[in-house]
Amino acid sequence: MRDLPCLSVSAALTRDFELDLPHPEQLGADRLCNVAGALQLAPAPLLLVDAGTATTFCLIDPVRGYIGGAIVPGLETSWRALQGRAAKLFSVQLVRPDMAVGNTTETQLQSGVLQGYEALIEGLSDRLIRDAGFTEATLIATGGCSRLIRLSERFRLEPDLTLLGLFRYGQLNDK
Repeated sequence: MRDLPCLSVSAALTRDFELDLPHPEQLGADRLCNVAGALQLAPAPLLLVDAGTATTFCLIDPVRGYIGGAIVPGLETSWRALQGRAAKLFSVQLVRPDMAVGNTTETQLQSGVLQGYEALIEGLSDRLIRDAGFTEATLIATGGCSRLIRLSERFRLEPDLTLLGLFRYGQLNDK
């Protein structure tokens, strides 16, 4: 049996982008990998959305610096919390209805959860880009919940973004 090296991704590792943050050590490995992966696919500036347990937004400025972002509860996390705390609401299959206006409790829940989450991502993306002072940015979406929602065509869907970034970290930190 042979020992295999293990790479633990953190802000302390070699990378090909800057961390323009007051506490870079607080940034999670998933977000670091997403930035590294995205920079292999498109030039900066970038806005990355990872729709998972939490939905994270990462902004990379034109000179390849990670400058910040936002974190909101993930779609399924929010959905489970709503089901657990609202006595009269029941579990429904998360299938995106064609229209935002539901006419049953089931279709209203489906619309509110799925289309509401799409609107959250679209709207917060616009605010982050505006507040960062970007005139334009490439928008990339990833994460397990990205399969449940339908974002506008301005988002590029990259399901393997985190793995691509992990591979990049491996390349840069191969000893």
